[in-house]
Amino acid sequence: MTPLHTYLPNVDGSDLIQKCWGEVPNFDGPRDVLHVCQTLSSSQSHEILLTGIFMTTEFEDANKCKPSQMLIRFSDVVFWEYDYGCAQRNGVELAAVLIAPPTGYLSFDADGFHIVCRKVTILSCQQRPFPDFNDETVAV
Repeated sequence: MTPLHTYLPNVDGSDLIQKCWGEVPNFDGPRDVLHVCQTLSSSQSHEILLTGIFMTTEFEDANKCKPSQMLIRFSDVVFWEYDYGCAQRNGVELAAVLIAPPTGYLSFDADGFHIVCRKVTILSCQQRPFPDFNDETVAV
């Protein structure tokens, strides 16, 4: 299973990250899934839309770690499972298809969401700075 953040530079739409930051950074820092939605495409294949926050580990200040909100589409999904990020630590085995996907399919770990699909596409990427709560103009 490939961690999703390591595959992002290789997917369709990675140019949106380039446009957002002027480069495609290594989002090896904290990540969080904000929303997941399963849909059917017009060709009746299953898709998953995932919205998440991705960051680098370049600095201690989170706003300097290129916080990015991305909308990512997983196309032609044949299997997915969510494990709260702790199944294997608790002795629960993940489905075998996640370890050995069918020919032509890819297997990803997206922060505890494990997805087997044919294609991954970044649909949007935007900078997502965190508010400075010491700034008196920030509404809490």
